[in-house]
Amino acid sequence: MPEEEIYPILITYNGNYYEIDNEKNVTNIDSSEIFTITKIYDDNTTETQIVKKGNNYGLITYKKKDEQLFRGWSKSSDSFASSDVIDFMDVSENMTVFAHYVSKDYAKVHYQYFYDKSSNIIDRFYIMIARPMFSNSTGLVMKHDNITTHCDKIKIKDSMSFKVVIDSENITFTSSSLFGVTGYLGVFDIPISELSEGKEITFYPYYITKDGAKVEGDERNIIWHEKIQT
Repeated sequence: MPEEEIYPILITYNGNYYEIDNEKNVTNIDSSEIFTITKIYDDNTTETQIVKKGNNYGLITYKKKDEQLFRGWSKSSDSFASSDVIDFMDVSENMTVFAHYVSKDYAKVHYQYFYDKSSNIIDRFYIMIARPMFSNSTGLVMKHDNITTHCDKIKIKDSMSFKVVIDSENITFTSSSLFGVTGYLGVFDIPISELSEGKEITFYPYYITKDGAKVEGDERNIIWHEKIQT
């Protein structure tokens, strides 16, 4: 998916600070309300970002890596325990934070379908995504024929597993069994009534970190068939 612009944006000009909102309105901000976030990466490179006092949830930018996904910011360079994770919900001072990353096996698309055995017609189609520990949520966007759908997530009792009963057989899916990584599962019930035979569908998975960053996984394309292909 194309990268989204994140608002509000803070800029400096002639020693003054200004905030630009998503409607492009510009507001002068007093310097006493401005703080600096120093971001340190695992290759020892650093970045700085100015923020306004208060809630900066989802506004702290990060560097992407080719073979890993961003996990979030921590107070420690070597720990990502719950007590160390930073959410930037109440910034009131300058901060130094450390970037953490995880395997690209998270935020991948795994699909599972169930069908009527007499007709071979698929009647349920699920997409499953794993997100790492100490993150907030998962999401899934489906696109086909210039139609974009934000798929609905199924509420599951145990966030670590998804259980279904098919022909009296209890089937359990976990992030470890599906993706080889430990985490929480996001399960999405795909609206197959919207789909037409032979159409290409693209799924865009993502998860949200504790600090509100949207981390996108690899997109996946499938060709939709209403019957199982034998």
